[in-house]
Amino acid sequence: MVVAAGRREAALSLDDSVTAIRGVGPVRSCQLARSGIETVGDLLAHLPSSYQDRRAEVSLAAARGMVDLQVTVAATVNSMRQLWTRRRRLSVLEGVLGGSGDDGLRAIWFQRPHLLRRLEIGTRYRFHGVIRQGRRGVQLVNPEVTDDDLAEARPTAVYGRLGDIPGSFFRRAIGECIDRLGEGAADGRTADPIPASMLRDRSLPVLTEALRSIHRPDPEADLAPFLEQRSPAHQRLIYGELLALQLALGAHRRLHDATPKPHRYVVDEAEHRRIEDSLPFALTAAQRRALQEIFADLERPASMLRLLQGDVGCGKTVVAACAMLAASRNGLQAAFMAPTELLAEQHAASLRSLFGSKHPVELLTGSSPDAGVRERLERGTARLVVGTHALFQAATSFDRLALVVVDEQHRFGVAQRRALWEKGSRPDVLLMTATPIPRSLALVLYGDFDLSMIDELPPGRLPVATEVVPERDRERVLEVLAAELASGGQAFVVFPRIGNAEVSCVVPGAGNLGAALTVAGMGAHYATRLLPVASGVITGRTERTERQRLIGQFLSGEIRLLIATTVIEVGIDLPAATVMVVESAERFGLSQLHQLRGRVGRGRGRGRCYLIHGELAEDARLRLAALEDNHDGFAIAEADLLQRGPGDLLGSRQAGAADLRHAHLVRDLGWVQAAREDARRCLERERDPAYRLLFDEVKRRSTRFEVDANEPGLARSSSAS
Repeated sequence: MVVAAGRREAALSLDDSVTAIRGVGPVRSCQLARSGIETVGDLLAHLPSSYQDRRAEVSLAAARGMVDLQVTVAATVNSMRQLWTRRRRLSVLEGVLGGSGDDGLRAIWFQRPHLLRRLEIGTRYRFHGVIRQGRRGVQLVNPEVTDDDLAEARPTAVYGRLGDIPGSFFRRAIGECIDRLGEGAADGRTADPIPASMLRDRSLPVLTEALRSIHRPDPEADLAPFLEQRSPAHQRLIYGELLALQLALGAHRRLHDATPKPHRYVVDEAEHRRIEDSLPFALTAAQRRALQEIFADLERPASMLRLLQGDVGCGKTVVAACAMLAASRNGLQAAFMAPTELLAEQHAASLRSLFGSKHPVELLTGSSPDAGVRERLERGTARLVVGTHALFQAATSFDRLALVVVDEQHRFGVAQRRALWEKGSRPDVLLMTATPIPRSLALVLYGDFDLSMIDELPPGRLPVATEVVPERDRERVLEVLAAELASGGQAFVVFPRIGNAEVSCVVPGAGNLGAALTVAGMGAHYATRLLPVASGVITGRTERTERQRLIGQFLSGEIRLLIATTVIEVGIDLPAATVMVVESAERFGLSQLHQLRGRVGRGRGRGRCYLIHGELAEDARLRLAALEDNHDGFAIAEADLLQRGPGDLLGSRQAGAADLRHAHLVRDLGWVQAAREDARRCLERERDPAYRLLFDEVKRRSTRFEVDANEPGLARSSSAS
């Protein structure tokens, strides 16, 4: 038992409900539950937002010169009085510390009337607060007060507000939890689920020791590692969080592999060679390596879970096409799902060009809900299909769906991918992305997937020359563009959209005041300025037949300037285009700009990309500079991750990583790799009693990384770990 506030309190374990904490009743527990805090362990996982260092006490004279800084002073209360504001009748306490008149330091408190009863004149206390310059001179504003003879000079944790719950609640409640965890470790109820040998190997403290250290640092502690989350205590939480995720992903993959798929492929070396020989060009070494990995997966008893990633224009679609051809030649069906109709139409045209009439390719989109296509898929006479969300709608059925290819997979939700997967019986899954995912993020998001990487561009492909251009220099870009079009070249001009709103750009006008134009107005400005060159406009609202007509005219050269929104960001393959102009480039993300840049220079000529921008914030300036200086998609993705954090790059998969409380996928790359290695070893020793607590913890507490057995390789995110 623990003695607290004059009475004996039961020791707490991390699994106890927050209602075991004094002052946490039904209302407060509901507020905490809305933020995912239901147990003592959840509460202790709410880490300090910062620390106050109250060890460096200063004199009253020194404090007067420290305006806008946090100070700690020890002083006697000379006088106290309560005032009321005239308008809102708010309570203001005014005290003089350490002297009288000009010799003392004025302190004020707002809405703290209880301090009038607590603070005794002539008694010495320790005060911690911010020095402000007021109308009546410097003053100590809303200082916290502790008894000078009892106050321990140590760093103090500061907690931020969470919803309706103030930081002061967390300081009190967490302090009580730390006090009452004292005997929990002795009776085994707060034993660390990670075996002691693993923690020793990683030089990490046990969990309760780590939590105590974070919330109540030692008096001699150096605060820098705590503020930067580099302390051994923080590292223990980061490692534990990543280990739980990697164990859940590894356990799911093992469960997935234990159930065989009902279909079988024959993709031996001879078949592999026949498929490659059917292509009108030779694969690169990187494409061939990725294809060998995919074919090996197809021949295995368990269905494939593989992510194929590579830079823009590296030839991922051709590799996926070969896998689909293998399915068709084995009498099986393959579905290729794309996020937009434009991209689906492009892929269907590319596959038809590759396969010819011997392996027909169907197209199924929302604008072409062909009942004949659905009938042929259901009967099995159609083996290859490219489509959008129409593929997983209830009206679509398959006879023997054995391979699912998802392009730009991050644009689809978990339920959408699952709906297509469930159209078959444990089909093989190939996810593709032209947005390179940094390895650190891939190890977390796709820990249950095998990774294939195409890190080589086709022969002769040159990096796109990129230039960042301010709006005032747009005329120079227009001159370059006009010259390119006059010589027979083709170009894109791309504008941003936010939701359904058209984003305005600025065109310099008379008096240098400029004129703000919408996307439609800017499109007309470009078309007029570049006459007599024929142009066309494509947006997300362009009807399918009109879109196909314009793309056909662009391919034939009848149209040489295509004005568009980001609907052309991915997949569109128009090899003759050599110039890309992006308006309001500061409104785009790094990876998105890299995708747009990849739409040009795909033929014989070297591509050029001009990023026209308005006023730049610092983050936008860094983003554009990174793109101008770099052509490696993976390096750009790393920079994007560093600038924006993982949340914006996760897409809809989430896999628990979007809600990681402690780990950061750039800062903690080393721990990601360590957790992955250790999880693999743990899974090999699942029956070892020393690991029982760890696996029980993953199953029982780590619902945040709950694995959905109904979907291949997808882990859900829910509550805290």
